[in-house]
Amino acid sequence: MKRLLILGFLCLAVCGCENFKGDKGDTGLPGDTGEICIVSGVITGDFMNVFSGDITLPASISVYLKDPSVSQIELPYFLPGLGVNAYYLIFPGKVQIFNAQLAGATSYEIYIVKE
Repeated sequence: MKRLLILGFLCLAVCGCENFKGDKGDTGLPGDTGEICIVSGVITGDFMNVFSGDITLPASISVYLKDPSVSQIELPYFLPGLGVNAYYLIFPGKVQIFNAQLAGATSYEIYIVKE
């Protein structure tokens, strides 16, 4: 068994591993990675409107809630023990955050990647 393993390693060393690699995929189109903006603040209630000129459509938007015990929770988030569903809606120029205080959050961060 040892001889068979040694023979296999010798074959790989002689042939090289290049013969066992697959084809490379398409490289894709070069493009702009986009501008990243972060909007943050303090949670003041269960329903909040966050206004910012950086919130435009189309854009990739992620909303996170923060509390002292957990670093970040991405929305939407459901807490079955409390029966709380924290979520958000996006509109041009604003984000509406629902049930943030019920989820125990003390602050929020909104990450916006403009296209």
